[in-house]
This record gives sequence, structure tokens and C-alpha cells, in this order.
Amino acid sequence: MLLTEERWVAGSVSNGCLERDIVLRGFWHLRKGEPVLITYDSTRTDEDALDARWSMGLGCEGIVDVLLERPGTAAIDPLRFIETCHQAQRHGVIATVFRSSDPSMRAGARLTLSGSGLAQSSGIQPLARERILEHARAALARRATSVVSIPAVGGTAEVLMESIAPPPRLHVFGASQDAVPVAELAERIGWDVAVCERVSRAVTHQRFASVDATFATVGPSLANRIDTSAYPLALLMNNDDDADREALSMLLGSQARYIGIVGTRQRGRRLMADLGRNLEDDFRVHAPAGMDLGGESPQESALSIVAEMQSALRRARGPYVRDYLATPFISQIAC
Repeated sequence: MLLTEERWVAGSVSNGCLERDIVLRGFWHLRKGEPVLITYDSTRTDEDALDARWSMGLGCEGIVDVLLERPGTAAIDPLRFIETCHQAQRHGVIATVFRSSDPSMRAGARLTLSGSGLAQSSGIQPLARERILEHARAALARRATSVVSIPAVGGTAEVLMESIAPPPRLHVFGASQDAVPVAELAERIGWDVAVCERVSRAVTHQRFASVDATFATVGPSLANRIDTSAYPLALLMNNDDDADREALSMLLGSQARYIGIVGTRQRGRRLMADLGRNLEDDFRVHAPAGMDLGGESPQESALSIVAEMQSALRRARGPYVRDYLATPFISQIAC
């Protein structure tokens, strides 16, 4: 969550119950200029705690640790590191000390590890650095966020191993009106979007004016972009067999993780057969694209398609959340 003194806010910590208090008192907590850990505990039942829960609307019955920091005051800028990971389409890990009983290693001490293996640290003891780096390498391999306890010279330190993943890249082949809600929804959830055509047209830029998209023509440079993406996705919606067949031929030989074909299943079978393939030959190919959500409008169709892409990326089958057993989780938050 990012917050300015003018109370401009981007992102969030919770579903709304903690933000008001952070906006009102965040800069007061940081009056000394050093990172500060504050804890919101909605599990307590004493009178003072109940009053606090009522005043802030805490109803989640959990405990949330929030590390407050002023950007630009530390030797390592986590936001810059995240930006670098996104632009390079590489994973990374940010290891941040958020609680420490060792006075020589305070909250806000940090180590970063990039996908290329480059590690940088600030405020980390030499002895603790090797142990944190070992955990960071494990987090990079697992691509999972976790909390670890590290022995230090004067005590112990709790460290958030935050896995940083580059955003998925969606390549929409086709620029008709029904492609716009797909591109808009994908961008809204943080994906990079590329609108791909055989020939670049000015009308396409106008049609997708509401989307911060990359515009590309089908060719070697586009194929290279797909193969160098961490999570490449593709959707064929040219509404033209020749154009979709050309794009499908390229995609089948690419590193694309998802290849969706808009239209009937019979059309998907025909396009694959034209290339000497069976529809069932490649698990990445989804024809017709989308999940059965009961939608009819272009916007509802876009929701079903993006939902299927998300499910394919996470290898999730998509049952109702209510059907899952309660499991602990760690929310990745950039402060």
C-alpha cells in the first residue's frame, strides 16, 4: 500500500478496516523517520480491544503486522526492485526484517535476490546475511512467500521472504470490438497486454485507447516477446480463419502457457487439423476459450476467458472458495 501526505492511496492492506487508521496515523508513527511495525489484533476480547475493534471496524478476527516505511530513506528501494523484476520478466525475492530482538539489526533491514542470482543487502549482519540469503534462494526456487526466524548475534529476527513475480503477459490476436473488454479486464488485474494484428492499423489504437497496451504485428519480434515472457498467454479472436491459423501455428511452437481460441469447439478442431494436429494434442489449447459462468455479453465473456487464464496459470480447477478447508495464507504487500 502506498500513501502520500496528501492522502493519495494506491493498493490496500486489508479489505478496508485498517486503511483508515493507517491514513490517519501512519505519518505520526513515522515521525522519527525510521521503519515502524504496528500490530492490529482483532482476536483479543478485553474491553479496550473491543472498543478498538468497533472504532476501526475490525471484524476479521485475526492478527495483522504492518511495517510502515518512508520510501527513499533506505539504501535498497523495494519498489525499484519490483519494477526491475517486472520489466525484466524475472522472479525475485525481497527479504525484509520486520521484527527483531537484536538491536544491531532493526526492522526495515533488507536483502534482495534477483532471478539472475544478484544479491544486495542493507542493515543485515554478516552472520545473519548468509542464513537469510539461503532462505531467499529457497523462496526463489519455490516462488512462494513465507516468514522465517533467523538467529542473530544479539537475539532473533523475523524476516518476510516475499516472492516477487513478474505480471503475466496477455497477447490478444485480433482487434475487434469484443477484444476490448478482455484487454481492459486483464490490464485492470495487473497483467501486461499486447494487441497483435497482421498489419498495424490506426483504428486499433483508437479502439483500445482506454487500455495501456503494447501494439504488435505478427512476426519474429512478437514470437521472441512471447518466449521471453515469464507467464505468456495468448487469445485468438481475429474472427478470421487465415489470421488465426497463422497465429496458432506460431503459438504451438512457442512457450505460451495458455492458447485460447474464441469460437466453437468445432472451429478449434478444424484450425488444429489444418496444422496436422488434434485438439487434444496440446493441453495449452482451450477451444472454445472461457469458463462456463453463464455469461452472454462481451463483458461477461471476457470475465469467463480471463478467469480461465488465471485458473490455467495457477493450475487451479476453480471450485467455490467456500468448498476449501480454511488454510493460512500470507498476503504479499509492498509498503
